[in-house]
Amino acid sequence: TRVLVSRHQLAAAEDVVSALDVGQPNVLWLHSRQLAARLDRLPVIQSASVHSSLSGQIYVNVVERSPVLVWDTGSQHLLTDAEGLALQDGDADLPVLHAAAGAPIPIGGLVDYSAVQVVKTIAPRLGQLGLGDASLDWDPAQGVSIAGAGRPAPALIREQLATKLPPSLKASSDRILDELVAGRTVTDVPKDLMALYRPNLQPYLISWFKYDPAREIVALEVPMLIVQGTTDLQISVNDAKRLAAAKNDAKLRLIDGMNHVLKHATLPAEQQAAYTDPSLPIEAHAVEEITAFLTANIATAAER
Repeated sequence: TRVLVSRHQLAAAEDVVSALDVGQPNVLWLHSRQLAARLDRLPVIQSASVHSSLSGQIYVNVVERSPVLVWDTGSQHLLTDAEGLALQDGDADLPVLHAAAGAPIPIGGLVDYSAVQVVKTIAPRLGQLGLGDASLDWDPAQGVSIAGAGRPAPALIREQLATKLPPSLKASSDRILDELVAGRTVTDVPKDLMALYRPNLQPYLISWFKYDPAREIVALEVPMLIVQGTTDLQISVNDAKRLAAAKNDAKLRLIDGMNHVLKHATLPAEQQAAYTDPSLPIEAHAVEEITAFLTANIATAAER
């Protein structure tokens, strides 16, 4: 059986073939969706379609996740996407964030999400200042929460999906959430919920669900900035206020008209465009607040 892989740039064709593990099948018995689901084990692949021909060839079209930075610990160079997912080892013409070495981060594991968001926010401004090649060092001696939840994730997910799913799917989602909160993975995930509860994401969800952000932020003995947009459809201003109330020395900055992806959006059409048009700029006020906070605290730390 010959496997032909197309539309891949980061994923090696041989890794895709290995993940499919088709052996020498009768093409008439191939289940395309089941084969495509096997590619979930490759973090760099966001989705895939698989089909076969009567001549015995298998065609695989992949859609890859996009790296936004290189996470450099000295011993590891990880291409990392906007969600903090470590896609694979490698280098690229992307912002490089130097982080302190710790436990090795597995491919498919998560780096510090907050650091990724800060780099995404600051890197374009560095380019505008002619510092596009500047090195970025991540030191969690200062904290910035950008559009961060103020409640445990299961409560947030239930709220977000409450009015968006038909009753049958909502019931399935609630059942899956209950299992994950209890620390148990789920195999029978409906196709329409796979993007949220796909099998390779469930261990991360289980670990995430254990935390209440408002409790965790209290334990941080570092200066904190909480940035929240007023037109965010995923995280509310009340979430930001809950975080600020929990850590009363934190600075809270509400950005009028900024949505969840840190762009200006007050109308439905603007919200949709913000998620799909990469040319739209990051809200300037948010960049100014974050840059001022980090600059002030870096200067203060240097004086000590």
